[in-house]
Amino acid sequence: MSRKKLEYDTDKELDGIRWLARVIDFGVSLTITTAINELYTSHMMLRERPDFYHGKVKHQANLAEQEARMQSSRIMSLMTSRRFFDAYSDRVIDLAENDITLFRISLKQTLDDENFPNSELFSYLETSRALLEAAVHHFNSVLETALDDYSDELPYTPRYLRRIVLEKRWRKAFYEFDCTMLYRKWNKCCELLYDTAPNIDLNTQHSTQLFDNLLGHFADGDYVRECLNEAHAAEPNFLMNMILVKK
Repeated sequence: MSRKKLEYDTDKELDGIRWLARVIDFGVSLTITTAINELYTSHMMLRERPDFYHGKVKHQANLAEQEARMQSSRIMSLMTSRRFFDAYSDRVIDLAENDITLFRISLKQTLDDENFPNSELFSYLETSRALLEAAVHHFNSVLETALDDYSDELPYTPRYLRRIVLEKRWRKAFYEFDCTMLYRKWNKCCELLYDTAPNIDLNTQHSTQLFDNLLGHFADGDYVRECLNEAHAAEPNFLMNMILVKK
């Protein structure tokens, strides 16, 4: 779906770039899209609560929301067909909605059991925070897999040094899909809010199972085929573009 020019030194590195491009384009992008959509919803709910949405919390929430919009714009700028990508990414939000709702309900139930008065708002906040953290992990794990499988040696460059070079190069090449900064900004907002709440452990066995199930759908590519079908229906003449590379 995206077009980008990248440099490479060896054919094995080129294979790694192509693998990364495919997995990030059609896998990691779905995780990020879902997480950002949840952040928008949480931010909107937070704005409707002036008892929370003020001072440092308001400032930090707005910084995170602005970062989310900039990240979405960076990703969109790579796409050769906006209509195709919109249909592709919109579909995953529908597919993941039920699993996300079940996870959020489990968080709310835990808060309700502790008689926490703002359980709905905080369940939304924690859901979006957890999904952003998962998006960061998804990107990093995909990068680590590529480094494990495609790091090679060059004359006078041992494999462990080559791996360091490739990690720096590939992080820069696909930086649009690394939402570490976005996660940090939203996590800081959540921490400011959590400071006003009692210490409640939300990592129950039930919520952990639900979240692992949700992440499994992303990691295993369960959503990809249906998202592609939806996108091709919206843009039937669109052809996938390989990421362009130059040696």
